[in-house]
Amino acid sequence: MNYTFSPDTIAAIITPPGRGAVSAIRLSGEKAAPIANALFSGDLLEAESHKALYGALVSPKTKGIIDQALILVMKGPNSYTGEDVVEIFCHGSPIITEEIVEELCALGARPAKGGEFTLRAFQNGKIDLVQAEAVQSAIAAENALSMKQAARHLEGALSKKIQSWQKELTAITAIFEAAVDFPEEGLSFAKEEEIQPRLQTVLHEMQTLLDSFSDGKKLEEGLSCCLIGSPNAGKSSLLNALLRKDRAIVTKEAGTTRDLLEETLKIGPYSFSLIDTAGIRKAENIVEKEGILRSKKAAKDADFILLVIDSSKPLDPETLLLMEKADPEKTLLVWNKKDLGKDPYQQGKNGSFPTFPHQIALSAKTAEGVEELKKRLETLLWNAPPENYSLMLSKKRHKSCLEKAAQYVQTVADGLCTLPAFELFAIDLKEALHLLSNMIGSNVTEDVLSSIFSQFCVGK
Repeated sequence: MNYTFSPDTIAAIITPPGRGAVSAIRLSGEKAAPIANALFSGDLLEAESHKALYGALVSPKTKGIIDQALILVMKGPNSYTGEDVVEIFCHGSPIITEEIVEELCALGARPAKGGEFTLRAFQNGKIDLVQAEAVQSAIAAENALSMKQAARHLEGALSKKIQSWQKELTAITAIFEAAVDFPEEGLSFAKEEEIQPRLQTVLHEMQTLLDSFSDGKKLEEGLSCCLIGSPNAGKSSLLNALLRKDRAIVTKEAGTTRDLLEETLKIGPYSFSLIDTAGIRKAENIVEKEGILRSKKAAKDADFILLVIDSSKPLDPETLLLMEKADPEKTLLVWNKKDLGKDPYQQGKNGSFPTFPHQIALSAKTAEGVEELKKRLETLLWNAPPENYSLMLSKKRHKSCLEKAAQYVQTVADGLCTLPAFELFAIDLKEALHLLSNMIGSNVTEDVLSSIFSQFCVGK
């Protein structure tokens, strides 16, 4: 997709695929109203902006009525894209919506590409790049907290913070440049004790935001929690107990689970990707071997591990090996089958394996301890409660730009304490300002635009 400005009028269905009560189609561009007017029984050319009109959509080719619809004309720049926009609200049949788009394209529009409406909003100055990325985050949000953070970015909270840093760093850069250009005026206006606190304030705010990235990324992308263990330890039973439904097949026969089974688990406002895996043991069966390989890979990639252990039996070699290889900080030992009456922790008291700070005893069969496990997961997977953050980073691109910008500012702060090289300080702060500008979309490359907007669906 070409990310330079295009004068074409574009059209696309903007509601999800499938059938529903209502579907919506959007046109954007200079010819949006004339093209839509050629289908409409009323007059859109003289229509008042942002006022809905009701009428029939009639095919110019067949003269037959396609549908009855509400049409909304929004004249630029007061529209989502900043261009003239027409939105058509029709009955939610894919046959109807596809025919309407075909007719619009036959009249001079072209099909919109993924993210092209939002791209035009960015190109026309309606939103910056951080806000454009927040549009995608809002669409993909799977819980209330991630939606809240996306909404804050969309309304410009992160952009305003970046702009405040730009304003302060620009002012300090001007001081350094004045000290270089007009040395005969004296350097009293560039004293270290006056500038250093201002730099430290910016650095502190930058670092606070950078510290939120781990939790922000988890909140936006979700967390993966993998259940591993020996066959018949009760992994599938625990999955069913956590989900409160019979999702996985449970039998007395070892090795029932042969492939990964993934489900979404919601605990309060958080979403988890819960992955049940094949029991890990020495296997001869080709299918089971492949399942075990996938289990090991899923465990390696997961954010957190639930290592499920049958507490009613002596620890088998496979379980001991899993315990030895596990990372104690990202593993919670689940001593299952507590209902069988044996001390769940007894087997782990004298083991020659690492100490695990996170352990719990429960019964997947009776569900005793399952709610406590959910509470433990909620607290263990976050560095801090996400609702405690006023603003969070969640994009790798933002983190990379901000880290580099902070490094340049830190270099200047350190240099002020030793060598007053004002010309070099100005150069470093300009690099920091350039990186901050890239975050919100100034002088951004087409590769960056491609990376961002290629993830958008058609219609957004």
